[in-house]
Amino acid sequence: MALAYAPDTIHPTQLALIVAGERIFADRGLHGVSLREIGAAAGQRNNNVTQYHFGSKEGLVVAIFKYRSAVVNANRLRRLEAASRLGPPNARSLIEAFLVPLGEQIADGNSYVQFLARLRTDGNNTILYDCREPEMVSAFYQIAEALRSGELVHLTQERFRCRLRLIVDLGISALAKWDDGMLALDEYMYELVDGLTAMALATGHRASNAASTS
Repeated sequence: MALAYAPDTIHPTQLALIVAGERIFADRGLHGVSLREIGAAAGQRNNNVTQYHFGSKEGLVVAIFKYRSAVVNANRLRRLEAASRLGPPNARSLIEAFLVPLGEQIADGNSYVQFLARLRTDGNNTILYDCREPEMVSAFYQIAEALRSGELVHLTQERFRCRLRLIVDLGISALAKWDDGMLALDEYMYELVDGLTAMALATGHRASNAASTS
């Protein structure tokens, strides 16, 4: 059955399976749960309902990503547009545009960020490598390009890729670990943005050593 990824057009059964799968995958990983369990957690009586709609666990993972990333991408684009009105974006505003829409998913009460973190921890994020439709990832590529051509232009390609991966990995991992016994979510996000920005703009140990011996 075809999946309509727009939040206002998705089939109710598919949405129930996506929400249940997201929550359970975040908690137990892909290999700790069966499609039948996900169907039951979604309140479905048909043992084969998840397989019918998504084909496999990998298909459900892709559906979760496409469903949530459409919203995240749209919110990132809005933040990038708002920032552009103030002039050329700096590293902090770009990292904020990447991170805050993910934090908003936590505020909405879903498990999307924890789901992403679990995929990365378990080495299953490669399932999403082919999910590059513009409505899902266009904002991320804009952020990466603006960082590359802006304050990080001096970095080698290899070092830039390393820092971009750190921004993504550390940002998602740290957001996934937030709980309401820590700072308020908004405060926590902006502390995280500050930390990631400092890391992204760091001179670097090798560069500092080279400067001190020249």
